[in-house]
Amino acid sequence: MSISSKELAPKIWLILAGGVVAISCTWCVQQEVTIRRIRSQTVGLHLKAADADQVLRPPINLATPVWAAPSIQSAGRGWVYELFSPPIIHYNAREHTYTVMDPVILGVEKSAFGLELLAVKPELYPLQLVGYVGQKDDYRATLTRSREPGVLFVRAGHHFADLGLTLTRFAVRKFLVETNETWPVYDIAAFAVFTEDQTGLAVELDSRRPLYTQTPLAVVLLSAGGPPHELHRGDSLADAVATYLIESVQLTPPEVRVVRQIVGFPQAETRLLHPRIDAIASVVVPRVTAPHRPEQSAHDLVTP
Repeated sequence: MSISSKELAPKIWLILAGGVVAISCTWCVQQEVTIRRIRSQTVGLHLKAADADQVLRPPINLATPVWAAPSIQSAGRGWVYELFSPPIIHYNAREHTYTVMDPVILGVEKSAFGLELLAVKPELYPLQLVGYVGQKDDYRATLTRSREPGVLFVRAGHHFADLGLTLTRFAVRKFLVETNETWPVYDIAAFAVFTEDQTGLAVELDSRRPLYTQTPLAVVLLSAGGPPHELHRGDSLADAVATYLIESVQLTPPEVRVVRQIVGFPQAETRLLHPRIDAIASVVVPRVTAPHRPEQSAHDLVTP
């Protein structure tokens, strides 16, 4: 009985495949034995005493590293600013210029300006009428001067040469007070009319309330310490570090433009200051009213 080649080929491939599988299984068993033997062995690192100290205890360098000073850059000898030491740059809106300052000039507090704005308030009129003395037809006005102690007693016609003011009229009047009472209530107050020498304008003062001008005052405080200062536009204030010039003062909203000139520094710095909320609460800011003119006087309401 003869077997054809077509019938023999599948048997040959089956025998070869079985041989490959048998060889693979034998190889896997041998490798598993080798792996078990390696795992069962003890592996250790044997070092000499000197080598152990050198490897396990490396020497520690206790020296503190010192940063090298920044090198001079292409912008000039004074331009030594880097990533963690940037310059302080301020913009002057009036002159459209920038000012670059070295932060080390300001010490530790690099953002401190040295001057704080507490409030902006109107300035008192140079003279204030607080009352009167004397008898009818011979009254004298009781006056006080801003920032000066003491009381002045003057009659109509008195001239304050240094202030450019003349007391042209003075009167004491009784007037009706509006109340919820069924009977009339009266009060007595003094009224003084001053004429300004330069302008010829007449200003009326009332003893019942202080009179303020339209001129704003900046109430500032030096960071170095000391009492608050009331400054006009154009006034200056100095400490051991810098001089501060009040360039402009605005009442509403309250803000002050200050030019700071640090001692030994060629360029000035301009900054716009605003009062803090807690600082505003500590300073009494009166309500501004225009000075009374005689033609707008309340004398028409006065009863004889």
